[in-house]
Amino acid sequence: MSMVAASHHDTILECSLAYVEMGLSILPVRGKQPAVAWSQFQTKRAPYSFVHNWQRANLLPGVGIVCGQVSGNLSVMDCDGLEAVATFERTFPHLLDTFTVVSGSGNGKHYYYFTTHRQPTTRTKGFELRSDGCYVVAPPSIHPVSGKTYVPNRTEIRTVPNLSENRNDASH
Repeated sequence: MSMVAASHHDTILECSLAYVEMGLSILPVRGKQPAVAWSQFQTKRAPYSFVHNWQRANLLPGVGIVCGQVSGNLSVMDCDGLEAVATFERTFPHLLDTFTVVSGSGNGKHYYYFTTHRQPTTRTKGFELRSDGCYVVAPPSIHPVSGKTYVPNRTEIRTVPNLSENRNDASH
């Protein structure tokens, strides 16, 4: 299953199960907050049975994807706000060809990458590279303030060697 296909299912349950099928660690979220204690999902992926149990218990109004090693070294660049998005896209045009999600606010974006080297979680003004110990709200979750869904594009997750290096080449 591809990320594009997984993220374009009609329901949170279907997307959640597809993300698990991809080998991603997920957790249920309410708005932007975890609906369950989630520390265990930072090192071990939830099985399908957990997802179905969360659905039955009304704990799955939204889905989050856990970043880092547990999800195949998934790193997500979280840009909060239009200025951060513009700065990232202007500074790193060689990193834009990847699975991207427009946040439910409509002002931010999440850029997804699989990395061949584990990335540290790094925070700067307007940007956060999310890896081990972090998660992102994923499509088709609904933003708690705007009421709009997180919208994915139709490009697959790109694999890059190391996001910590400010490489400016066009290699894929």
